[in-house]
Amino acid sequence: MVRGAVAPDTVRACLDVIENELRARAVDPRDPKTWTQPVVRLPCPEGPVFAAAGTSPALRETYDTLLTRLLDSARRSRRDHSGSVPKFG
Repeated sequence: MVRGAVAPDTVRACLDVIENELRARAVDPRDPKTWTQPVVRLPCPEGPVFAAAGTSPALRETYDTLLTRLLDSARRSRRDHSGSVPKFG
């Protein structure tokens, strides 16, 4: 979790889009009685607010840090052999 990584107004705009999608399916996010199905499938949300949320500077820095650690770890664990090779036929 990266606290504060996305501006509150961006988070609210994302939630508004998702809540509107739910309401279009007769599900009120604030009324549990309308949640009659265990799962409500929505299309993957897109648009500028979701792009802004996913590419915030704090998240980009976190992605870079995680990727660097992953690549460094992979380089350190590299083996000189490829292991077993399957035989076909």
